[in-house]
Amino acid sequence: MEFHQQLEADQKQIEAYLRAYFGDREDMANLYDAMNYSLLSGGKRVRPVLALEVCRMCGGDPETALPFACAVETTCPVWTTTTSAGAGPPIIKSMVRPWPSWQETRC
Repeated sequence: MEFHQQLEADQKQIEAYLRAYFGDREDMANLYDAMNYSLLSGGKRVRPVLALEVCRMCGGDPETALPFACAVETTCPVWTTTTSAGAGPPIIKSMVRPWPSWQETRC
């Protein structure tokens, strides 16, 4: 399979897995709204695609690596939203954050 075809197929598979796992949830709706804001807003999905590709290169089945690949993708939005709240250059400080959209009392 060509690189771009494989990349697109992996991205679609990762996006579907993330949406199935983190999609609309009624329990803890505010928390999931905040997570969806940063996690399901799209993107290239480079981190999980690399995890799947390394799995392929080592002779593994990428289907079994999909949960791990998606876990890798969840760490970046969580890390950036929690660590850059007040730190960093002005461009980082001025970015829209998910936490103003949900109530602090429920955090």
